[in-house]
Amino acid sequence: MSEILEEIPTSHIFVVDDGSPDATFSICQEFASVDSRVIAINRGRKLGLASAFLEGFDYALKNDFGLIAIMDADFSHRVKDLQLMFMQIASDSKLEVVLGSRWIKGGSVKNWNWSRVALSKLANLYARNLLSLPMRDATAGFRIFSADFLRKLRFEDFESGGFCFHIEMSHKIAIQGATLLEVPIVFSERVNGASKMSLKIASESFILVTKWGLRRFT
Repeated sequence: MSEILEEIPTSHIFVVDDGSPDATFSICQEFASVDSRVIAINRGRKLGLASAFLEGFDYALKNDFGLIAIMDADFSHRVKDLQLMFMQIASDSKLEVVLGSRWIKGGSVKNWNWSRVALSKLANLYARNLLSLPMRDATAGFRIFSADFLRKLRFEDFESGGFCFHIEMSHKIAIQGATLLEVPIVFSERVNGASKMSLKIASESFILVTKWGLRRFT
């Protein structure tokens, strides 16, 4: 958090905590108490990744932020990549979305085993072909949106609750015909803690992507 505030001093950070059992919210509160650029809320119970992102979008739009980024808070996403992505979207008024991609030339992942790489690539292949998506990394959680693009979306129409939110947002980008730029990033798996990827999450994604794909043909 401190690195973002130092390297991108015009930024604000909105943190949504769903009652984490660790000290995440306490640390965020400490930052917020001394820096007005940090806004931390604790929802007290697990309401889901998708609703956390949507709450952040709603806050940003109501407070007239022009560019809204989403990223992992466990150091998997690099601040220097975030800086580059902001530079790209700020320099082109036609761009509506910049996506940090692991699966284009120049992009990569660190500390993933072969099965995790295969799962991600297969999920992207399935979603990209079934939904006719314009990006190589449809499951990416590192993106910057223009406020104008987000205002085109009806947040109440989102169906996903967890990590499938990223694919659903990719689907919305395709439906809206948003002007998109995909840039390569280096994704590093967290050193501490464990990934939240599970069979349940993968199943939800498969079911929803199949459902959205079938809608295209009805």
